[in-house]
Amino acid sequence: MKTWTGMAAQRCVARWYVVIALAMLSACGGGGGGGGSGGGGSNSGAVTPPVTPAPVVPAGSRPPPATVRSDNNPSGARLDRRADNYFPMAVGDNWTYERTNGAGGSTRTVTVRIVAGTAAGTVGWQETDPVDGEGTSGYRRTAEGLEVVGPFTGGLPDAAAKLVGDPLEYADPFYAVGSVRRVLRQGSYGQDVDGDGVNEGFSFELTQTFLGFEDYRIGARTVQAARFLTAYRITAMYSKPLAGGGYPADYVFKGSDETWWGPGIGLLRADRQYEDSTRGAVEPLHTLRLVQGTVAGQAVVVDDVFTRSVALRHNALLFDARRGVYYASVPGAVVGTGNRIATIDPASGAVAHSLPVGSEPGAMAIAADGASIYVGLDGSGEVVRLALPGFAEIGRVRLPSSQFYGQFVTETLAASPVDANVFAVALARPGVSPKHGGVALVRAMQVQPRQSQDHTGSNLIVFGADGQSVYGYNNETTEFGLRRLEVLADGLAERQVIGFGGGFYQRTIDRMGERLLVNNRVARTPGLELDGQFSSGSGCRFAAAGRILCLDANAGAKTRLLVADMASYALLDTLSLPASSGLDFGALVPGPDGMVAIRTGISHPAQAEATGILLVSSVRLR
Repeated sequence: MKTWTGMAAQRCVARWYVVIALAMLSACGGGGGGGGSGGGGSNSGAVTPPVTPAPVVPAGSRPPPATVRSDNNPSGARLDRRADNYFPMAVGDNWTYERTNGAGGSTRTVTVRIVAGTAAGTVGWQETDPVDGEGTSGYRRTAEGLEVVGPFTGGLPDAAAKLVGDPLEYADPFYAVGSVRRVLRQGSYGQDVDGDGVNEGFSFELTQTFLGFEDYRIGARTVQAARFLTAYRITAMYSKPLAGGGYPADYVFKGSDETWWGPGIGLLRADRQYEDSTRGAVEPLHTLRLVQGTVAGQAVVVDDVFTRSVALRHNALLFDARRGVYYASVPGAVVGTGNRIATIDPASGAVAHSLPVGSEPGAMAIAADGASIYVGLDGSGEVVRLALPGFAEIGRVRLPSSQFYGQFVTETLAASPVDANVFAVALARPGVSPKHGGVALVRAMQVQPRQSQDHTGSNLIVFGADGQSVYGYNNETTEFGLRRLEVLADGLAERQVIGFGGGFYQRTIDRMGERLLVNNRVARTPGLELDGQFSSGSGCRFAAAGRILCLDANAGAKTRLLVADMASYALLDTLSLPASSGLDFGALVPGPDGMVAIRTGISHPAQAEATGILLVSSVRLR
């Protein structure tokens, strides 16, 4: 089952004796055999067996602890789910897992196969890892559950291996939900490592909690997974005292393994980590997640990342949380459906189109009341307000123009979160570099007279939570400034600028509560202090359920979707995405819980138009 007997644990345990020996010799100042001398001859000439004198135990040496073999099992009725076969172990059963480390920087494939055991009534769990190699553990099914056969034989001295014996790894029938099962083996290590004539002490402890059943999506179905948390600890207790008194610190190897098991499927997922007191993290936190398998001759359909491609040329993509649909602005060059707003059903990928809304619709923002949407019309330099869901026009406003640069157009739009009649627009000067033309505030479809400066400013904008500030990011000059603009009665005034990094071609600035997200860096409002960042991924967006999503994509490389925790910024998961999906310069647009859309087919990171949408759904996004 590869929990505390996992390949990494076995590998560490197999080397444990050497580690202890080296540690003890270093700590205690030398080593020795600890063996006695033979006895003398007989005056009568008769042959007598040699007499080995009892070893002299130096004063102060610590004897091993008393021998204990304890299985402390919960009381009460057990849950008999054996007919559901949560732990399939037939010869020929096999599974493939994706192994991802806790930082998301490494993914590899691990395979498991059930093979014939070395003794009657046993089978072997053979696990192959391209880095760790191959290892096999023996198992025996009993009336109590699954016993692991001699897990430390060959890795520890015979006395310690026999003391551990064949412990129960998984109780089947299950004990009650929330119950804790404990295994303790304690006694002599069976060898004198430090040469003081006293065998070292040894203990093995296993603590397992049955966390209960939970829904787990696998392929097109949801199964009731059994979830366990197993902690284990191996301790070597040094016997020889230190010169200054006391004893060297115990050697401790410990680990934890949280596992999910599916009925008739086997291991669905395992979160593992191992460490010891001499080397620290032996195997940092990593996850095994089932990719495919065969149980009892039947294929297990596992794919829990579902994708659907939608061919749709569009300039911008927006999610309407109230109605649960995406909106895409379609360029005028699309025959038959150009200059319209497309509505995309996230579940089916079905597309419907509005009537024409104006020339070259681009950036969009939904009003605070959710009853209308603002759309930039780049062909005419206007912004139109459309009623939802029918897209009937409510009003429109022409953006400012310049005698030198001509008509400004919309680069990005941001709707006030507190006033449905207020929005801000980051203006763009077509054909000019840098193109930024300042940020304007619009009230009741009237452009307010006071706006921020052009040239270097806020290409990407978003309102603050209270509607009293607009935050912006400069993505087209090396200043890369993050800005706070105050909302005034007559427009906007820039109040604060900090260098924020992030680089060219960033396409989104996102806000959740008091946090701003630009690429993979998070700032706190209103002061714009850096709150955290991610070591990998780009184009990150806030999503539902306290998650942050990022793309991990480089031209020509395998693309992954990274899932991070919004509170700690720690990576939680990585999802592999289909190859050849045109994701090299993709942009994320989170949708319903468990779903995200990715704009695909963007020919350059500065290009606004995309040729398609990849809809990605998975329970792993929740």
